Amino acid sequence: MDDENIDRVYVHIPFCGTKCGYCAFHSLASPNESLIMSYLERLREEISCCAYKLMPLKSLYIGGGTPSFLQEIYLEKLFDILGNFKFAKDVEISIECNPESLTESKIKLISSFANRVSIGVQSFNKAHRKTIDRRGEADNLETILALFVENRISNISCDLIYGIPSQSLESFKSDLTRLISLPIKHFSAYSMIIEENSRLNSVFSDREIEEADEVSAEIWDTIPALAKAAGFSRYEISNYSKTSFECLHNYAIWFGAKYIGFGPSASSFDGKIRWTNPEFNEWLIRRQPLIDDISYPQRVFEIMAMGLRTAEAWHFKIRADGKVEIESRFGIVFCLDEFYWRRLLEKINSLSDKKLLILEGSLQEGLTVKSSEMGLNFWNDLAIEII
Repeated sequence: MDDENIDRVYVHIPFCGTKCGYCAFHSLASPNESLIMSYLERLREEISCCAYKLMPLKSLYIGGGTPSFLQEIYLEKLFDILGNFKFAKDVEISIECNPESLTESKIKLISSFANRVSIGVQSFNKAHRKTIDRRGEADNLETILALFVENRISNISCDLIYGIPSQSLESFKSDLTRLISLPIKHFSAYSMIIEENSRLNSVFSDREIEEADEVSAEIWDTIPALAKAAGFSRYEISNYSKTSFECLHNYAIWFGAKYIGFGPSASSFDGKIRWTNPEFNEWLIRRQPLIDDISYPQRVFEIMAMGLRTAEAWHFKIRADGKVEIESRFGIVFCLDEFYWRRLLEKINSLSDKKLLILEGSLQEGLTVKSSEMGLNFWNDLAIEII
């Protein structure tokens, strides 16, 4: 791995107050002080080994878990550790928060380090929050947003979840209408997937889940128009933003940017190989990560499909040597031999015939490829055909 060419970092905070019923991510609920300190000591060791080799970071994303669950004394230690990185002048530093774990003093501390926050609202409806095991209420969101703005963070994103059993279309529209009336620049709306190893999988019947899926389809069709009316543009399947407020970290990762993930279960990508750190206990004792080593052409196909989750285009151009270069707005260039780019072009033309992709130009002069609105709606089908 060439550390010197990497300028994006993800840090995983595995802790939260309680585990949400739908969650299948790696997280530890209500950890004790000893566990948190062990985590921070191991994280400091992991970061200090390579932070000095990295380029000034263009983006740093602190996710979880619930990073804002940490008490201020631990957040201060975390930010001190992350201060080992060099930062580009226009770096985007994002941190995930939940409303119930934020206080005025914690907001001030977070604002002293980050410049973008992502708040997990999920729903304002108390019954729905109880269904999915969300702690506390979200009724204080307006106060929280005002405090972040007061502390000079205006780049604020919020998450909503739909597809909660017993949730109606009108109930979700009420949540979204309230959210987009607030001073936020970005929101994500995710369809809830009840994973086999989540608590909710044992609570709801197959019929209840099927009914929730039917309502989810109605909600999916409703979101774009409501968002557009409030000045938000859809730039990815589940993500909407005001102009110039896309999440730059995620955007770059979708298009194949190199990044390093620190912490348990964090993934990394060096342009060719992906690897994922082990879960908490194995990570603490320095077990080796799991390597996902597939062929370079297959990796390019995979990244191509990920980029097509967005409204952004890929740019293709044939070189004098017969190879094709594939580039995105992020300046990341992939190159395919004729055998592989012809295979990819066949897939692209087939998807264009199905109205899932929009093609403009030619390989000789420059071909642009992006998803249509239908392509975003049926991205799973599109991705299967490409990969």
